Amino acid sequence: LSGDAEGTDPFDMHFVVQLYSRFALVYKLAIESHVVKKTCIAIAAAGQGSDKFDEDDITLAKVKAKGQYGFFTGGNRDSAVLDSVFLEFSAKRPDVTFLHLFPGLVSTDIIANNRGRTGFGIGVVFRVMFLLTGQTPEQYVEIPFYLAANPEGQARVVKEGTIWNEKCKAIPPSPPAAKPETRKK
Repeated sequence: LSGDAEGTDPFDMHFVVQLYSRFALVYKLAIESHVVKKTCIAIAAAGQGSDKFDEDDITLAKVKAKGQYGFFTGGNRDSAVLDSVFLEFSAKRPDVTFLHLFPGLVSTDIIANNRGRTGFGIGVVFRVMFLLTGQTPEQYVEIPFYLAANPEGQARVVKEGTIWNEKCKAIPPSPPAAKPETRKK
């Protein structure tokens, strides 16, 4: 697969990376070969997708044609797709816990890693928000470990669900992912 953010190919490289790292690899290891025995975690934009996502335009070709493709439209799609994928994986392998976690603002190089997809203003906003409300990776990592490895956290996952936010609270999936008929697409 090849592609770019400008929309000259059906898949942009950002989405291709999402597909391989968070879908294809997990599918191969957990669903197809059963190498994963207990827990699989994706830390991304869990539960952050909008009900405005068009599940019939997963490549965002229509959005790109209008010149509206960017950080947030790509993230909206990614959230809906990843929520859907992990919910479907949970149905296929109920013996494995598939956690999709939203980290909130973690002080990383997200803006530097998304050059060309974010404008100057978004970069400034993110930097200020990191300073005011962000966590360090070392602070955030406690949540996935708690949910996956701590008996109390594991019990909460069984009771509350598999999609969580940065405050260690279960949240609903993105609206498109909440509908089984959409997840099947």
